[in-house]
Amino acid sequence: MISSSIKQLNQPPPPPPPKEQIRSTGVSSKWARVLEGSTRGGSRAVLPDGITVYYHTAAQGFTGRATGAILMLEYAGVEYICKEPSDLPPDAPSVFAVPAVRFPKSGLIVSQSAAIHQALGKALRLLPATEDGGMRALQVALNAADIVSEQSKLKENEERRNKWLDIMEGELRDAKSGFMVEQMLTYADFACYAPLKGMSLRGYLGGHPLLATWVDMMGAQPGMVSHPKCPSPPTQSTQLFDASHKPRRMWTLPSPDPTRPNRPNPTDQGV
Repeated sequence: MISSSIKQLNQPPPPPPPKEQIRSTGVSSKWARVLEGSTRGGSRAVLPDGITVYYHTAAQGFTGRATGAILMLEYAGVEYICKEPSDLPPDAPSVFAVPAVRFPKSGLIVSQSAAIHQALGKALRLLPATEDGGMRALQVALNAADIVSEQSKLKENEERRNKWLDIMEGELRDAKSGFMVEQMLTYADFACYAPLKGMSLRGYLGGHPLLATWVDMMGAQPGMVSHPKCPSPPTQSTQLFDASHKPRRMWTLPSPDPTRPNRPNPTDQGV
């Protein structure tokens, strides 16, 4: 028994848990501090570049169901590119319809809007901090996808429209933070922005003050516009948005912005 205990003490410490586990479970430990860094120093993981978004017209004519994904990428400030559905690899049988997103490191292609938002949330560090928050964020993203699918019906059916708006207003009331889930901006907010912004423009948010405030808050985030224009190769410098939005030079990693939640601090890494 004693020799067994000594043997255990002499063993090296276990490896740190993966960063994804720390983000999704909210573990607070020295490994969380090592992997996530501090707000004033230390190292942070560099966000992924080279993500590809597949959508109709390469998202040049309209962004439609790809809007949430594109806005997440713009907000995060990473390099990405948009391509036509015909550019999808022939060995991507899991894609029934676009949008679809390809992650450069693994080559994984993800379709279905809610799945894309969740996957980008993980890649861009826009996940909730707790397991419960993760489940709620997925529910909110799926609700947003249903609202998009029912847009034409909701224009005529005021009762059904208000039922959805009541549900979304309730999410903000429960979170008590101004965000859809927990105390931070997550992929759930981006999933909801396009459909709820559309309802706001049609004057449907009367009686839902939290949603009205949330739409204004989201619209003020970096890179957020109602109708983004996705970059396409091999453009070197492209006017992506309207005149109020500063264009980015594509294929060059922009400097991190310390005002963006969940983004690396420029003092943390020399990019």
